[in-house]
Amino acid sequence: MKWFSAEEGYRTRDLIQAGLDHLASAKVLFRADFRCFDSAGYLGHLGIELLLKSLLLHAQGKFPDEHSLTKLKAGVVATLPRYQLALPEEIVRTFDRFKRLRYPSPSDPPGIGTSDWPALESAVEAIAGAAPPEWIAEMNAIESNKKGGRILMVKDVLGSGHKAQEFDHNSTDV
Repeated sequence: MKWFSAEEGYRTRDLIQAGLDHLASAKVLFRADFRCFDSAGYLGHLGIELLLKSLLLHAQGKFPDEHSLTKLKAGVVATLPRYQLALPEEIVRTFDRFKRLRYPSPSDPPGIGTSDWPALESAVEAIAGAAPPEWIAEMNAIESNKKGGRILMVKDVLGSGHKAQEFDHNSTDV
């Protein structure tokens, strides 16, 4: 299995930010329309995946090229045992199946609906609630206008006057 490491330039803060941003996008999609539920579920899975990987990177200096939330949680629990109880298996199993929303599945498609968002929010709260103080400090140090070495900005190219909403990375309220 391939691993990614801090030595290669991966940063805990970047994984946290990407995970929280995917979760914020999932929230928008869950609220938008039922046609967006598959995308919301997939982004929700990806957000939780990146938060778990950020914990592994923080604790071990590396994380695996793995997409199973069950396997990632096992890795986190091996390093940070408090996550065994903090992140319930039922929630992990529910969102683990959402990785299959990436492509239409003719057999055994995962169900998804509005009731899944509160469980996703509780998973984020559980992850942050059991996180080491240094991980929380990384989350609090996120600059919302910078991401992955880029500066994020809104250009009003269509004259709509549209402004991007500020997302508070210092909050787990995704």
